[in-house]
Amino acid sequence: VSQHYKNLLRSLVPKQVPITVIPPGVVVRKWPFHPNESGKLCAWSIPDWRKRLYDLMLALKDYTLYIGGWSAADRILQDTNQRLGLKHILEPDVEFPQWQWDKEYYIHHALDESFGVAIGEAMLSGMIPLVHRIPCVLEFVPEELTYLHNEELIELIERMRATDKEERNELKSTLRKLIVDKYSSDVTANMMKQLFEKKGEL
Repeated sequence: VSQHYKNLLRSLVPKQVPITVIPPGVVVRKWPFHPNESGKLCAWSIPDWRKRLYDLMLALKDYTLYIGGWSAADRILQDTNQRLGLKHILEPDVEFPQWQWDKEYYIHHALDESFGVAIGEAMLSGMIPLVHRIPCVLEFVPEELTYLHNEELIELIERMRATDKEERNELKSTLRKLIVDKYSSDVTANMMKQLFEKKGEL
């Protein structure tokens, strides 16, 4: 699913065994381009330790973060939000992609991903991804939209918000085109077809 995971797998598999990277395809027609200039920050995820939702909530204590998905109803998330006086909005029952359409930035705070399909979906929808810099995301997310530490995330948010509106809109179009051209389900299907045709010739 990513070059990074290929490299990890290579250390476990004999060199004579070929490994082909085929990224998971994103279904473009399900994620129409719907850019917004609201400045709203959002995240959606299960409360898995790798996703670091609680850490993200605390890191953005001075912001309002919209957290979508069934997991937002999790008691611990609700308790954390209330007990610490945070301003985050937990929305457990959301409709995708419509829920994204009044948000401008998607924050992906995970410690690890095999690829990061949700990031690609956000890019298709016209959102600007702000992504924790894990190896796989650098294969399709511009490095300037990634961060290592929470302090860098805050700086990135403020820098993006200070960017000219036309420049942000151009970036949104460029990000969508990247997913359509290289990571759509059609591209993936073609890669799979070529792989099986190649195997048939052996």
